[in-house]
Amino acid sequence: MRRKFRDDPVFKAKHTKRVRANDKRYGRKRAALVKFFRSAGCLLCSEKEHCCLTAHHVKPALKEFEISNGSSGKMSPTRLAAELKKCICLCMNCHAKVHAKVLKVPRGTLSLPRSSTG
Repeated sequence: MRRKFRDDPVFKAKHTKRVRANDKRYGRKRAALVKFFRSAGCLLCSEKEHCCLTAHHVKPALKEFEISNGSSGKMSPTRLAAELKKCICLCMNCHAKVHAKVLKVPRGTLSLPRSSTG
């Protein structure tokens, strides 16, 4: 396949077009997942502005990757949804306070319902 990609310009053009179309489609799915995750707003305060919200891993030991890397890279929507299930939605202020141990996160709370992956 590498040889065909390198030597056949028609195959290369078709393949490149398919890859770009798939990248756009998966990008839209990843963006929709993150938008849905942020739709409820901050778990600890009343902030609902999407640009102020971030994902906080409830159990950092289970973290496989950071949400920002998964949503902007070429991560599959399925893997991103699985990682979002391990997170809660917090505004940046509450997120900093949780890490500084000024605020505590209620146990057993997740922002992404199990039925909305896909």
